[in-house]
Amino acid sequence: MQDSKKWDWSVGEKTIQINDWNKSYVWVEEYQTSPDGEKIGAIVRVDEESSGICINGDLFENTFEKIWNFRFSPNGSATALVADMDEWTVSVDGMVWENQFDYIWDMRFSQDGDVTAVAFQKDGKYGMAVNDTMWENTFGNMTGMTLNRSGSKSAAVVQVVPFSEGEISKFQKGIFSVCENGEAWDGAFTNIWDIALDDSNPVTAATIRTDLYHYTISVNNTPWSTTYSCVWEPAINPKTGAVSAPVKTSSGWTLAENNHLIWNRRYKQVWGHQYLPGGKNIAAIVSPQFGKWTAAVDDNAWTVLFNEYAGSLTISPDGSHVAIIGQTDGKWFYALDGKISGMHFDRIWEPVFSADSNHLACKVEKNGGFSIVVDGKLFSETFEAVWEPVFSPCGKFVLLKALNGGVYLRKVIAVDQI
Repeated sequence: MQDSKKWDWSVGEKTIQINDWNKSYVWVEEYQTSPDGEKIGAIVRVDEESSGICINGDLFENTFEKIWNFRFSPNGSATALVADMDEWTVSVDGMVWENQFDYIWDMRFSQDGDVTAVAFQKDGKYGMAVNDTMWENTFGNMTGMTLNRSGSKSAAVVQVVPFSEGEISKFQKGIFSVCENGEAWDGAFTNIWDIALDDSNPVTAATIRTDLYHYTISVNNTPWSTTYSCVWEPAINPKTGAVSAPVKTSSGWTLAENNHLIWNRRYKQVWGHQYLPGGKNIAAIVSPQFGKWTAAVDDNAWTVLFNEYAGSLTISPDGSHVAIIGQTDGKWFYALDGKISGMHFDRIWEPVFSADSNHLACKVEKNGGFSIVVDGKLFSETFEAVWEPVFSPCGKFVLLKALNGGVYLRKVIAVDQI
C-alpha cells in the first residue's frame, strides 16, 4: 500500500489533459486513477489488432490482443488481465507473468497491494494463481474465490467429488469443499458459499448446506452442530477467532456466534455484519419490520428507517462511529450513528472515514453532476465524474479526483473550507 504520508497534500489542483486520448486511439475505455491521484489510466485500442494501457498520456510498450479489468493496485501498480494468441496472463506495470492460462478472472489484491491473485482455468481445470505461482492442485469446478488482507491465504469453493448431471443422490451427499492455498478440506458438502479468512487467527469459515434443506457454518472443516433454514456470510472476530453469522430461526433472523445465538431480538433480515475494532461489538444491517431497513449495533437497532435499501456498513478506524447509506422513496441518504443526513442525493457511495475517525466523506450524484459531501457539507463544485474521496493522514485535508471537460483534476481541499 502506498504510504499516504508521502503524498502531496498541498492545497491546490493538478490537471492532466485527456481529451486528446480519444483522437490518438481507436477507442478509450473506462478511466482509472491511482490511489494517490497522481496517475490516470485506461485501456486503449491502438489499432485493429492490439490494445494497450495508457497512463498520463503515455502508452506502455507492451500491447496485447485483449485487455480487461485494468486498475491500479493499492500500491499504485497498473495491473490488468491480458491475452495474446488466446493465452491469458497478468500484466503489472507493463511486465507480464510467466504463467499463461486458458482464461483468468476475479483479480484480487492484498491490502498493501504487494500480492495479486487471480482465478484461472488451464487444461480444463480450475485453481488460483498468487503472484505468478499456481496452486499445486486444480479442480473440475471452482467458485467463491477470496484472498485475505495480507495475501498469505487464498481460498475458493472447489468440487472434490466428480458427478454427472443425473447423479442427484451423489450431489445431495456432498461434492464441494473449501480449498486453502491449493489444499482442499477433507469434508464435502452439498453447497458452500462465502469463505471468511482472517490474518490474526488460523481460522477459515464458510456457509455450508448440509443437505437440500439445512444450512450452517463450517469452521476449519468442522460444521456447527445446529442447522438453520438459511445462513448468511460468516465473520471472524479479529481478537478471539470466534466465528459469527446471521442465521434464520423459526421466529426470524438473528446473530449466532460459535454455534450459540447471541442477539435476543428477531428481525425480518440481518446481513453484512462486521466486528468493530477490538472484537467486543458487532454491527449489522437489519430489517426490524417488513420493508424497513437500518443498522444495529450489539442488537440495538437505530430508529432511522429506510423503506427501499440500507447497506455499505462502514465502521470508523477507532470503532466509535458507524455509518450506512440508505434509500427512501427514491432518494439516497447517509446515516451516521443513527442520525440521517440532512440532505438527500440521486445516488451515494460507500462512506469513508478519516484516519482519526473525526470526519466522514462520500461520493455523491445530485442533479446530474458528481461531487463529494464531507461532514454533511456538499462541496460547491460538480464534475462529470468523481472517484472515492481520500483523507490525509492528519484528517485535515481531503483528496478529490475528478473529470471535467476532457481534463483530469487532482484537487486537495482543506476540510474546514468545504
